[in-house]
Amino acid sequence: AEDLAAKVKEKRTQHARKPVAYGDHEFDADAEAQQKLTGKLTYAQAAGKDTDSTWSVGWKTADNNYVQLSYDDLAAVVQAVNTQVQAAYNREAELLSKIEQATTIDGLEAIDLTSGWP
Repeated sequence: AEDLAAKVKEKRTQHARKPVAYGDHEFDADAEAQQKLTGKLTYAQAAGKDTDSTWSVGWKTADNNYVQLSYDDLAAVVQAVNTQVQAAYNREAELLSKIEQATTIDGLEAIDLTSGWP
């Protein structure tokens, strides 16, 4: 059960950090990217850029291209990243619960670690 739980954690990390698609681009979703995206969105809100239709920020995509993101685009990317990360943690919680409830080796082996991830 402990080994299976460790595999679940690895899967959660892998799926939470995979790039997120928005528009025609993919954006990094690792911990550093999450922090930078949220920080830039917070700055934009604090500076009143959420009501400035001319404001945009250059952002580097997962494939190392630069794109301009409006405030709305930036907010959508942050939302997409947060949704993916939360879904990965939710799936981890579901699987850990199944592991805890399993009473036999067969029960543990029946747990599917490959599906249901974001």
